[in-house]
Amino acid sequence: MWRQLWSGRRLLIATLAPLLLLPLPLLWRSKEAACAYTVLLTATLWVSEAVPLGAAALLPAMLYPLLGVMRSSQVAAEYFKDTTLLLLGVICLTAAIEKWCLHRRIALRMVTAAGARPSLLVLGFMVCTAFLSMWLSNTSTSALVMPIAEAVLTQLTEDGATCGGGGKTASAVTSEGAAMRGNDSTTALLPKGARQTSDPQLSFGVASFDVDNSDDEMTVDFKEEPTVVTVSQSVQDGDKISAFHQQEVIAGSATEVITALDGSCRDVATFGLSATPQDRVARRGVPNGCAAASANDAASDGEAEGRRGGLDSPASERTVLAGKRGSAGKGETNRTLGKCLTLAVAYASTIGGLCTIPGTSTNLIFAEQFSNRYPACECIHFGSWLLFSFPVALLLLIFTWLWLTWLFLGFRIWDLRRLCSGTLSTQERMSERRMRQEYEKLGPISYQEVVTASVFLLMVLLWFLRDPGFVPGWASFFLKGYQTDATVSLLLGFLLFVVPSERPPLPWLSKTQRVKRAEESRDSWGSSPALINWKDFQGCMPWEIVILVGGGFALAAGCQVSGLSLWVGSQLQPLGLLPSWLVVLLSSLLVTSVTEVASNPATITLFLPILCTLSENMHVNPLYVAVPATLNTSLAMMLPVANPPNAIAFSYGYLRVRDMVKAGLGVNIIGMAVVMLAIHTWGFSMFGLDKYPEWAATNATAGL
Repeated sequence: MWRQLWSGRRLLIATLAPLLLLPLPLLWRSKEAACAYTVLLTATLWVSEAVPLGAAALLPAMLYPLLGVMRSSQVAAEYFKDTTLLLLGVICLTAAIEKWCLHRRIALRMVTAAGARPSLLVLGFMVCTAFLSMWLSNTSTSALVMPIAEAVLTQLTEDGATCGGGGKTASAVTSEGAAMRGNDSTTALLPKGARQTSDPQLSFGVASFDVDNSDDEMTVDFKEEPTVVTVSQSVQDGDKISAFHQQEVIAGSATEVITALDGSCRDVATFGLSATPQDRVARRGVPNGCAAASANDAASDGEAEGRRGGLDSPASERTVLAGKRGSAGKGETNRTLGKCLTLAVAYASTIGGLCTIPGTSTNLIFAEQFSNRYPACECIHFGSWLLFSFPVALLLLIFTWLWLTWLFLGFRIWDLRRLCSGTLSTQERMSERRMRQEYEKLGPISYQEVVTASVFLLMVLLWFLRDPGFVPGWASFFLKGYQTDATVSLLLGFLLFVVPSERPPLPWLSKTQRVKRAEESRDSWGSSPALINWKDFQGCMPWEIVILVGGGFALAAGCQVSGLSLWVGSQLQPLGLLPSWLVVLLSSLLVTSVTEVASNPATITLFLPILCTLSENMHVNPLYVAVPATLNTSLAMMLPVANPPNAIAFSYGYLRVRDMVKAGLGVNIIGMAVVMLAIHTWGFSMFGLDKYPEWAATNATAGL
C-alpha cells in the first residue's frame, strides 16, 4: 500500500494541494489571501516537483485573473521581460559554439596545458569548465565537459593497469540491466596492430579483456582499414545472460566493446561504436551539436539511448571493477580520482555560472526582479556584476580545488614541490601524449570557429563597455536608458543567422589562390547556409527556464499589487532587531538549505521579494541582503537532485550519495564564507552598501 502511495505521490500532491489550501481564499476574501493561495500552491508544486517546473509556473497566469489579483493582460506581460531577450541572444551564441565544437577545442586546449598530474589535471578541468559555464548554461557545460573527463579517466585507468598489472587492464564495467538482442557478434573500431590469440582472452596491442566463461568459443575476423574486429561468441544453452559494457584503451586509443558473458541462446546486438568523447556525449543521452558526427554515430546513439535511458539510469547499476589480473591499488587510486574529477567538473560548472548575469537562471531572475522592483537603481548590469562576482568565483574555485584534492587525493603543502618539478611518471607521460593526440585530431582551427569566437569576444566586450562606470561607455552615444545587455546579445545573435558558414574569397590572395578559392566557393559561399539556423537555435533553447523565470516575475508582481509583500515584511519586523550581518548570514543559510531540495530558480523567486521587503524594513541597502542570497542559492552542492550538474556527475557511477554530501558540505561552507567576505569588503565600496539608498526608500514609500 505504501509503495503504491509513494509511486503515485505526484498525482496525490497535485490533487490534494489545491484542495487543502482552498480555505485560505474562501475564509479571508482579500487580494492578499488570493495571492498567498497562488504563491503557496505554486511553491508546493515547485518543491515537490509533482508537475514539471514550467507547468507549475503557469499557475499565476491562470489563478490571478480568476481570483481577482491581476488582469490577464497584466500577468501575460510579466512572462516576457528584458532578461528573456538577453537569454535569446546568448542561446544563439551557445548554438553556434556547440554546432562547430568550439567548446571542445577550448576544453582540450586547457586540459592539455594543465598536464596529466592528478591535482593539476583536476585544476585544469575546473578552470576550463568554469570559463565555459560563464557563457553557457551550467547543465550544458557539465554535459559537454564530463565525457572529456571520462575519456581522460579511462586513459589513466588503462595506462596505470597496463604499466602495473603485467599488461592486463582494469575494465570499467557497466551493468545494462537487460539482455541486448540482435545477431551473434559485436563490432568495435580498433586501432591498427590488433591481434588474435588462441586464448579465450582477446589481446589488442598493450591492452586486453577477459571473458569469464572458458567454454565459450571466440572467433576474431579482421577487416580492412580502419581495423574492425568482429567478436563472435557461441554459448551453451541454459546459462544465464548478463550484458556488460566494457571500455578499453587499446594502444593509446579509447575503444568500447559490448560483450555477453555467461550467455545463453540469446544474442548480443551489433553496435558500430566509436570511442571519441563526442560520441560518448550522445551515447549518454546528452545532445551533441558537433557537426562532424557521422551517420553511423547517429545510429548507435539512438540504440544507446534506448539501452541506457539517458542520464536517468540508476548510478547503483554502474560499478568500476578491477580486472582479474590488474592492480587493486591502481584501481582504487583511479576510482578516487574519478570521484574527485567528476565532482570538480560539476562544482566548477556551478561556480562559473556565478560570474555573469546570463551564466545561470538564478542570476537572471535576480537581475530582472530587482530592476522591476527598483527601477531607479542602475547599479546591476553585466559589467558591475562581473567585477563583483568574478573574484568570488575565483576564490571559490581555488578553495574548492584545494578541498577536493585534499579530500580525495591526499593533497599536502609539500606536494607543491613535486608539482613544480619537471619529472613525470610513465603513466603521466602516456596520458599527456593521449591528450595531445586528442587535441591534434581537431586539426587547425576552422573558419567557423574563428567567426564564432570573434562574435563571442565582441559580445563580452560590448557588454562590459556599455557602462563600465570608471569611463563613459558606448551607451553614452545614444539616448540614456534605452539600451540594455539584451540589445547587444540580440544584435550579435542575429548576425549568426546571417554570416555564411563558408569562407568568402579574399582579394589579397594570389591569382592562383583566388581562382582556386573562387572555383571552390562559386556554388557554396553565396548560397551557403548561415553559421546557425532556426533548428539549431530551437535545439538549445531552454523554454522551460523561460516559462519558469516568467512565472517568478508574475508571482512577484502579484505580491506587489495585492500588498502581500508588505504583510510579509511586517511579520518579519522582529528580525530587524538583529545585526545586519547576522541577517545576511541567516538568510544565506536558509536559502542554501532550501535549494538542496528545491530548484534554484524556484528558491530565489520565492525568497527574493521577502528579503527585499525585510531590507526596506531594516533600512539597509537591499543589495546587502539580496546579492549574498542570490549567490548562495546557486551553491546547491550536496545532493544529486540539488541541480542538474550534480545529477550528471552522479550518473557516471563514480560517486555515492555520502561522497557528495561530504564534499558538498565543505564547498557550501567555503562558499558562504567567501560570499560574506566579498559583500563586506569590495562589495561595500562597489555598491555603496554603507548607506540606505534613495531608490529603496522611494520604493518602500510607494508601497504604503
